[in-house]
Amino acid sequence: EPGCNRVSYMLAAQTGKTTIMQTIMAYFIAHEPRSQIVCMPTQGDSQTFLETKLRPMIDANPSISGVMAKQRGREGVNNSRIMSYVGGWMMMSWAGSPKTLRGRSAPVTLADEVDGYEDTAEGNPVQLLAQRAATFGDQRLMIESSTPTVKGASNIEAAFLQGDQRRYWVPCPDCGEHQVMRWDYV
Repeated sequence: EPGCNRVSYMLAAQTGKTTIMQTIMAYFIAHEPRSQIVCMPTQGDSQTFLETKLRPMIDANPSISGVMAKQRGREGVNNSRIMSYVGGWMMMSWAGSPKTLRGRSAPVTLADEVDGYEDTAEGNPVQLLAQRAATFGDQRLMIESSTPTVKGASNIEAAFLQGDQRRYWVPCPDCGEHQVMRWDYV
C-alpha cells in the first residue's frame, strides 16, 4: 500500500505469523529484489529459523533458489549470517545482540516474536532495527509480528495500537455476515 512503511501484526500463537514473514522475504528475493535484515529474539531462534524454515523454503522454490548464492560458491555469501541473492542480501540478526543490528542498512526489516525482545544497553532492538532502514525513505518497509504477552506491557500490542488496528474479518458460516473472530463466538 503506497505510503505504508510499517506493518505490525499481532496474532495468537501458532497461527502463521512466521509463515507470513517468510512469504514477504520470498517476495523481496524473487519479485522485487531488495536487501533485508531479519531479527529473531535470540541467536538460537535465528539459527533454528534459518535451518528449519528459511532454507527449506528456499530449497523448495526454484524461482527463489535459482537466484540465491550457492554455499561455498563464488557468486556471493551464503552462510548462517548472510545470504546473497541477485539484487540483494538477507542478514540474520537477533535482539540480544546490538552488534547484529548495526553495521548494515537495508530497506526491508523483519522482526519476529518482538514480545520476546529485551532492551539492551544500546536500546530497544525494534528501534535499532528500524534505524537500519531509515535512510531508505519511502522505499523502507518494517514488518514486526508477535504473539502478545502481558496486556499493557506488550511490544506488539503497543505497535498494533499505534497503527490503524486492522482486523481480519471472516464470514459467519451460517449467515455470511463478516465479523472479527472472537473467542466468545466459538
